[in-house]
Amino acid sequence: MKKFFSKYEKAILLFFPSVAIVVGCLVLIPQLLKIFSSPRDLEYTAIPNIDQLTEVVDAQDLPDEINAGHQFAPEEAVPEAIDQPFEPETYYGWRESEDGKRTYLDRYGTPLHGLKYIDNNLFYFDENGICAERIGVDVSFYNGTINWRHLKEIGIDFALLRLGGRGWGQGGTLYDDSLFFNYLNGAKAAGLTVGVYFYSAAVNQLEAVQEASLVVQRLRGFSLEMPVYLDIEYSGNYPGGRADTLSMAKRMENIKAFCRTIENAGYSAGIYSSESFFTDELSLDALSRYDIWMASYTENNALPSQKVPYNIWQLTDRGRLPGISGTCDINVMF
Repeated sequence: MKKFFSKYEKAILLFFPSVAIVVGCLVLIPQLLKIFSSPRDLEYTAIPNIDQLTEVVDAQDLPDEINAGHQFAPEEAVPEAIDQPFEPETYYGWRESEDGKRTYLDRYGTPLHGLKYIDNNLFYFDENGICAERIGVDVSFYNGTINWRHLKEIGIDFALLRLGGRGWGQGGTLYDDSLFFNYLNGAKAAGLTVGVYFYSAAVNQLEAVQEASLVVQRLRGFSLEMPVYLDIEYSGNYPGGRADTLSMAKRMENIKAFCRTIENAGYSAGIYSSESFFTDELSLDALSRYDIWMASYTENNALPSQKVPYNIWQLTDRGRLPGISGTCDINVMF
């Protein structure tokens, strides 16, 4: 009898650990496959704890692989600085057309153009004198300390904040913008409408999902009134950036992977780029479901062409506003 129990005790001792190992594998293998398989199998779900899967550094640790704000192709013209003095002027008055468009006439009855202060509030008027409905800024840590309340007082009503990005070098290191949370809390406290953007240098869908996962993780606990924009453009080392020569098909796959991950996390998604990049490198028809934020630095306050159906127009990167030292990007909505 003792030998009998001894024999079966050994069998039992071997049986239960084996069962535990098998069950553990059945549970863990699908999870591992979800993370390391192709992005189609990921179902565009944000990867939790992205910092544990890949290195994330501060933007200031990658001085040669990130841009100071936004970066365009070398052939694009750089506009002169828009330097509007903060001095109230006296005008003839507002006029509103039957379709609700507003203009402001000077003392000679001529419509205003460009950035103008009226009763200490900033407005933008296009080449036809039409007033933009909203005016805002986009910023990164390069803009330094910002007086958000001062911006709100002069009529800035939305802010697009850089959350981070990916270095354009071959390593493709992810980075955080060191002033993002400072800006986020300051802009919200001042009453501005807020959205964020992330500079992408993803070369495949998996990297695009990683980028979106970092955004979702950093935003945990925060709500946004405006979209999360994927900033997709040439690098400052064009054509040597890791994503500079991707095909249109590959770029569109990456955009879809990023935006679907953002949307599945409960945020709306948008795309930022220059007008030429939208028309030359991306499929506009496939982007119709997303919010479009477009940079186009025109002359004489001319509106961009109608080739790209934009929601937000970045009209300059050389604006000057009280509340921000140095130059800054200015954006409008019509």
